Amino acid sequence: MVRVREYSQVCLPEVPALVHGLGTSPFGPCELAAVEGAICWLQFVEGETKLRWGRFVQAWLHARLQRDDGWAARLLSRIFSNDDGEVAVLLLGSPFQLDVWRATLEIPRGEVLTYAQLAARIGRPGAARAVGRALAANPVAYLVPCHRVVAQGSLGGYSGGLARKRAILAWEGAPISDQAYLAAGQGCLAVSASEP
Repeated sequence: MVRVREYSQVCLPEVPALVHGLGTSPFGPCELAAVEGAICWLQFVEGETKLRWGRFVQAWLHARLQRDDGWAARLLSRIFSNDDGEVAVLLLGSPFQLDVWRATLEIPRGEVLTYAQLAARIGRPGAARAVGRALAANPVAYLVPCHRVVAQGSLGGYSGGLARKRAILAWEGAPISDQAYLAAGQGCLAVSASEP
């Protein structure tokens, strides 16, 4: 279970320690960071990750960076073990982004919503594209499960790549296929793929 702490709710020291490191997951290498015991960054390592990491670090200029790949490997192992343990997540974003990310946390494992359905859930029907942009800015991939949000008629996008999104959904038990499609009038995604 993910327990979310928003930045405004946390009393951070004047110069917080930001622990970060690299490790592996069932879906490839990951970069992880935490401050005051709460994960504030989890991304699959791709070409664009360096650019996103640079922007992320800019938000934490006042932090003391401490690299610890052993810590990252142990925590990633726990995160991807599906042990139902609690993980604290610290989210920094606009009020709209935080609303989208909170709603995304409510999507059960093995299920998906469309961007439009998620927009409606947060009381912003018609804001499907804005929801997609908020999900693309999610600093804590997998834990804030933006991979569970799809486009109507396709998997949509994913900062970690569509092959990874498809693999994660299959691993979580979501019924997915290479040609994702919405069952007519059902509001559910019918999809199928092999396990990663």
